[in-house]
Amino acid sequence: MQYPAQVQACIDLLAVQLKNQSVADRLLYGYFRGRRYIGSKDRAKITELFYAFMRQRLRIEHYAHALQIELSPEHCVAIGLWLDGAELREVFTGDKYQPSKLSHDVLERLNGADLSSIELPINVEYNVPSWLIPYFSQNELNEELCLELKALNQEAPVDIRVNTLSTTREEVLEELRFLDISAQATTLSELGIRFTQRVPVSNLALFKKGGFEVQDEGSQLLAAACGVSAGDKVIDFCAGAGGKTLALAAAMNNKGTIIACDISEPRLNELSKRAKRAGVFNVRPLLLNHEHDKRLKRHIKTADVVLIDAPCSGSGAWRRNPDARFNISEDWLTDLTKLQSAILDSASRLVKPEGRLVYATCSMFNIENEDKISNF
Repeated sequence: MQYPAQVQACIDLLAVQLKNQSVADRLLYGYFRGRRYIGSKDRAKITELFYAFMRQRLRIEHYAHALQIELSPEHCVAIGLWLDGAELREVFTGDKYQPSKLSHDVLERLNGADLSSIELPINVEYNVPSWLIPYFSQNELNEELCLELKALNQEAPVDIRVNTLSTTREEVLEELRFLDISAQATTLSELGIRFTQRVPVSNLALFKKGGFEVQDEGSQLLAAACGVSAGDKVIDFCAGAGGKTLALAAAMNNKGTIIACDISEPRLNELSKRAKRAGVFNVRPLLLNHEHDKRLKRHIKTADVVLIDAPCSGSGAWRRNPDARFNISEDWLTDLTKLQSAILDSASRLVKPEGRLVYATCSMFNIENEDKISNF
């Protein structure tokens, strides 16, 4: 595909997202699944364009309003490209499969714009819906928080966790160097590797053999913070597809038992597949109907470690899911924090005397973290 055709695909995707507030990764999956003729390089570029818009959505909308430009998907993408210095006439050509030509009026407004004269509100500057700003801090936005908000608009790196049941970090790094793949050891996790280039991870033989799992360094650190030992009984209360479950299993050297709980059968099925590939055999999936499922009673006060990687707003993962900030509401967040409290109360019953309860979210909101722990 030519670049203008890739831009048109981004416009088509954006039209659906803005209308339905669709979750981006699901939207992209459905779009590409219905267009299998689009190659992997084109898919990657279209995805990059789409997420780039989401990372500056509020800025684009603010400039459109200030310049009195209609807020259509075509104009939104055009403004985003214009901010990046693109020559719009070369992209919006009107040719087949390419974006329609922009009107003379829109081009004149953009070419004559003085951005220095357009003041950006603090939430627009950091691409955060205004109602969410107070949730980050009970105080004024300080320098550290502003740096964090800025970082949330950068593209997330790709990290992997080495599976110590089958290999070492040094061996994986050596294999990647042999394949001429640029990567480096993570600075905080002792088991992590960060790619410095785009890599089709699932195609690597080392991945297929269970040598590593894709996992953010932060998640690796959470698993390490659980402090599990070989022979422990561990309950991963919100296991999902099992990334942290597998990390815990490796830390336990496959000895002891991990009860992996979740309310989603498809996620637990995916965990079983991943465990088989990783050579993990001490995990016991437990499908729950809800956080107070009666099947939990047999595990009350029996676990050395209970991990609650709670369902959350995901505000700390906006680098990877930049659309998520636009898909939540205050009522939804209130209901979510009530669920977190219910999960925390139920899961805490499973910890034996002298055991450890670990609560975590991938959120930066006090209401889901410090306030939650304080109330508990």
